[in-house]
Amino acid sequence: MKNEDKLLIEELRKNGHSFNSIAEKLNIPVGSVKSFCSRNKINTSDEELMSDRCMNCGKPIKSIEHHKQKKFCNDKCRYEWWAKNRDKLNSKIINKFICPVCNKEFTVAGNKKRIYCSCNCYHKSRQVCHG
Repeated sequence: MKNEDKLLIEELRKNGHSFNSIAEKLNIPVGSVKSFCSRNKINTSDEELMSDRCMNCGKPIKSIEHHKQKKFCNDKCRYEWWAKNRDKLNSKIINKFICPVCNKEFTVAGNKKRIYCSCNCYHKSRQVCHG
């Protein structure tokens, strides 16, 4: 590998390029790019590139030493990302129910005892019972 290639790999990795895109641009094997980055401690995995950026908006996130790495810059981004990516939920058990108040079908991950689709429906049911 040429010195020019090594410098380019380092620069491209720091700018967020994946191993595959660097290999294609420089016309060298992906394994060579990965091993060079590993030996020189240059963003050794593609996950590391995103580890310091918000998964929703891509803004940089300050990491705190000895704390769990944050995935989102704030709660708003976290809520937006999960609203768009419900299919990435790790739960294997998805239960479907019909709310007894509004008759709307809703799904719940893992909770078999859920009855109402929302807090509003729960409160409405309490008002009916206690008049």
